[in-house]
Amino acid sequence: MATISEVTAMYSPDGIQWMSAKVIKGMMDKGIVKENDPAFLRCIYEGSEIIQVRQCRQRKILEICERKSVMGGKRMKNNFITLRDRPELIDRAAAWFHEKWHVPTEAYLKCMRAYLDRETEYGWYLCLNDEKIIGGLGVIENDFHDRKDLAPNVCAVYTEENFRCQGVAGMLLNMAVDDMRARGITPLYLVTDHIGFYERYGWEFLCMVQGDGEPEMTRMYIHR
Repeated sequence: MATISEVTAMYSPDGIQWMSAKVIKGMMDKGIVKENDPAFLRCIYEGSEIIQVRQCRQRKILEICERKSVMGGKRMKNNFITLRDRPELIDRAAAWFHEKWHVPTEAYLKCMRAYLDRETEYGWYLCLNDEKIIGGLGVIENDFHDRKDLAPNVCAVYTEENFRCQGVAGMLLNMAVDDMRARGITPLYLVTDHIGFYERYGWEFLCMVQGDGEPEMTRMYIHR
């Protein structure tokens, strides 16, 4: 694979998908993204960074750019990673998810350790801003519902309130889908009470399921 420090990008107003620089390099090698296309605009990225890809409905036209946020007059970049990229964050990540969802910290640690030890490929994904965790999600076998056949499940999707409506959750979702698909794990499932959010990122309503200990049924989505 060629080392590329500068890539070209084509503008499209439709849709948003986030991919790692490594994925983009692979796409270029496969001819999906062509460096010498005269219609392309130029964009610089660092080899280990996460970059934003705006993608049209036909999945042929791409715009690649960095995402940055501004807080207190200081430009700070959202850094999207897997836990394998920063395994030293395991305790902090488990505590953060526990704080948001009130699932025991040890339950998160068990799943995360299995991922880091490569006992499973079900991943954990984080968004950092100035080294602070501002968003995250995981992939587990079953997210506490009765349809054990619908697996694996994306779980614990959360973005800190001050960082919502900035595409953080969407990027994390797309990272998980892309990463799992690259490992031969598809489709993915997700339980939620939200209507209209996950559809933006290619998820489809599948059926109603019964959550463990829940009085009402909840919505199950699938990403094929």
